[in-house]
Amino acid sequence: MSRKRKNVEENNKIFDEDRMTLPLLRKTLETFSKLYLENQIQRQDHPDNPRKFEKSEIDLLMCLQNLRGITLEPSLYTYLINHKTGFSGILEGISHESLLISSSIVSIISEALEEDPENLSSEEHTKKLLDALLKGSLIERICTYIQKFPIGEDNEKATKENEQEKEKEKEEEKEKEKEKSLSKIQVDEENSEMLYTGFNLIETIYEFRPEIVSKSLISNEKFLNYLISGFSQYQINVTESDVDANIGYCAELLAIIVQTPIARESPKLFQMVLKPCLNLLTMGKKTKHSPDQKEFMNNLFDILSSLLLNEHNKDLLLSSGSLDSLISIMKAGHYRSKALSVIEMALSNSHSSCDHFVNVSLGLGPLFHQFMKKKKMQEDENKFSQRQCRLDRSLFSCILSLLFFGSKITQARTLAKFVERKYQKIDVLFLYFETYRLQIVSLEQQEDNSTEWNEKMVLIESIFYKIALLFAQIWIKIKSLKKRINKYLPIIRSTLEDYYQELEQENQQTKNKSVEFNLVQNILNTIPQNSTNN
Repeated sequence: MSRKRKNVEENNKIFDEDRMTLPLLRKTLETFSKLYLENQIQRQDHPDNPRKFEKSEIDLLMCLQNLRGITLEPSLYTYLINHKTGFSGILEGISHESLLISSSIVSIISEALEEDPENLSSEEHTKKLLDALLKGSLIERICTYIQKFPIGEDNEKATKENEQEKEKEKEEEKEKEKEKSLSKIQVDEENSEMLYTGFNLIETIYEFRPEIVSKSLISNEKFLNYLISGFSQYQINVTESDVDANIGYCAELLAIIVQTPIARESPKLFQMVLKPCLNLLTMGKKTKHSPDQKEFMNNLFDILSSLLLNEHNKDLLLSSGSLDSLISIMKAGHYRSKALSVIEMALSNSHSSCDHFVNVSLGLGPLFHQFMKKKKMQEDENKFSQRQCRLDRSLFSCILSLLFFGSKITQARTLAKFVERKYQKIDVLFLYFETYRLQIVSLEQQEDNSTEWNEKMVLIESIFYKIALLFAQIWIKIKSLKKRINKYLPIIRSTLEDYYQELEQENQQTKNKSVEFNLVQNILNTIPQNSTNN
């Protein structure tokens, strides 16, 4: 993320000596309720005269600064929730006409919901506060708050219009009216921070209640369009300092939302994001980027990958010609791994995508070009990174999809790659096999059951399983290669048996047989046991 969240204790350091107490909270809420009501009456009575309600808003801001101290005392959240006028005023204040007031309230809520690792007992109070806020339509209010801030080109357009208006009218009253039109305020540094706080609050709520947040945002088409319009204006080929971080946050927020099943099931979302995502990915495919720009690009890839878990979206990807664009991005180099991961999702369990990839997009060439790079990396241990592992996993997943889900012509053209040039690619496949086998042996010797160790072992084993599966399929389909593979057949079968057991355990948990489970089962029924002379 481009900017770090503010530390709650630092924001509230003025309360270190005089911390919030129940009597102080009671008094603060009563004052807030009174001031808020007075301010609303004044705004209603004098909508064209800001001076009439200026003082009450200054008083409100001072009161909110005092209320901020509650974020250090989660045990007082229950009293806040039960204070009807104070609590409802806080919720209503998110939509206040003054951005200073609404952003102060959003900031307080954001800090109140931040987890404190040193105070685990506060979690129960925090969740109780969040649930009460959600019942008060918190997410909808935050979405409305965020949309007060134009970003990217919209902001530039608003600025130009305001300048033209000033030149044409040249009247001071017009300038005052422009200041009142808060929904058209230019996003300067201060307003950018206010917008960031709104995005940050949605992300914080998501960490507690992902399904609720996703359901609310996916049904809010206006807000989705705001996010998509925002990240669509990201200038991917300019220096990092020229890019508004909030534009990148639009993509980050979408990448988070689409991780939930309810988001992936949305019939419109993929159509909405596909073109703007691919436009930016295509523009930036040959450019070396800063870390923040790389994160932005990766978020776009993640959005597409997550949404392609929906089988219907694979057809949309294919009909739009986007598979060709992804192959072009993969060939460009800088984002090869991420592009390949999206292609992996597109090909999985999709007959039409596999056939299109081979026979229309001519994807076998660039796919096996990447496959053959293993030969150059044989002695380079530094390149054996998790990034390389993820690329290899996607690579083998794509090849297996072509063999299992493609037509007979697609399967034949894919298998032919392992026969051409005197079986050169089989030699490379053996190299992959031996490399990952030795990695597993090495990891087993270093076993420490740490999270990092487990993640690495799961990743490497998943690749080794796919390599074994590919070898088995070649052994079954290409007679001329059987003798070369026979000496490896026992370990291939043993590996697939381990894989089968893992898939069986997963099936018991999900109570549903996966496609891969059936494929492995059929292959095990074909490969003979304890035989090397076939």
